[in-house]
Amino acid sequence: MEEANEIMSLRDALEIARSKGVDVILINEEPDPPLVKIFSIGKYVYAEKRKAKELAKNKVPKIKEVKITYTIGDHDLNTKLRNIERWLENKKQQVKVQCVMKGRTRMFEGQARELMERVRREVAHFAKVAGADKGNPTVTKDGRGDLIMMLNAGPDTAILKQLVEEAGGKKALKRQAEEDEDEDEEEEEEEEEEAEETSDEIKAIEAEIKDMREELIDCGISPGQVNTEPEMQDLFKRLDQAKSKLAAAAMASLSPRRQQVAFTASAHALLNSPTLRLR
Repeated sequence: MEEANEIMSLRDALEIARSKGVDVILINEEPDPPLVKIFSIGKYVYAEKRKAKELAKNKVPKIKEVKITYTIGDHDLNTKLRNIERWLENKKQQVKVQCVMKGRTRMFEGQARELMERVRREVAHFAKVAGADKGNPTVTKDGRGDLIMMLNAGPDTAILKQLVEEAGGKKALKRQAEEDEDEDEEEEEEEEEEAEETSDEIKAIEAEIKDMREELIDCGISPGQVNTEPEMQDLFKRLDQAKSKLAAAAMASLSPRRQQVAFTASAHALLNSPTLRLR
C-alpha cells in the first residue's frame, strides 16, 4: 500500500497498482482530490468484512424488556422466562423485568415483590441481578411505581447456593460422595468424554479451515497463498492444539506400562524419519 496523504495523478496510481499486481480502490469520492487506496481488492473486501463482524460482535445490544403483573399465570410466566433465557445466550445482553403496578394493584406490592423474587430464583442458573453482588437492591421502583429488576447473563451463585441448601443439597452430595467407591472408573469415563469432545472440536476446526479457505479464495487470494494468511495460520495452530489435547487424553487413559510402550514407539518413529515438518 502506498503512503497515506500522497497526492498523485490517476495515471500514476494505475501504473503503480499495475506494477504491484493490485488495484486502485475508491474509498471516498467527496474530498478533492478523491481518496483512494492502492491495494488488493480481494484483501480489502475481506478486511472490511472482518471489521464489520468485529463491530457487530462488540456492539452492546439494546435492552430487552419483559412486562408482567403480579397476577400473571404460570403458563405466561414460563413463556417469558424462556424468552429471557434465549436472549441471555448473548453474554452482553441485558433484560429489564418490569412488574406493572397500576391503580389498585399498588395495594399488592408485597405479592408483586414475591413474584419478582420467584423470577430471580427461576432464572438463577443463567441470569443474575445486576449489582446484587455489590449489595445493591435487587428490585427497584421507577417513577410510576412499577417494580424493576435488571438481569445480566451468568448464573446467580448466591441464589443457586441457597436453593441447594434448601433442598438438602449438602446431605445429598455427602451421601453421593460416600457411595462413589470406584473413583478410577469415574475418571476413565470423564477422560473418554473429554476425548469425544476434543474429537468434535477437531472436526469443527477442520470445517472452519475449509470455510475460511473458500472465503479467502472468493476474496481474490490465490489458492497457493491461502495457507499463509494469518487467519489460516491461527486455525492451523488451534487444530494442532486440539490434536495434542486428544493425544494427551488418549495417553492418559493407558496404563503406565502401555504409556511407556507408546512413548518408545513414537520416539523410534521420530528418530527414523528422514524429514520433519515444522509449522
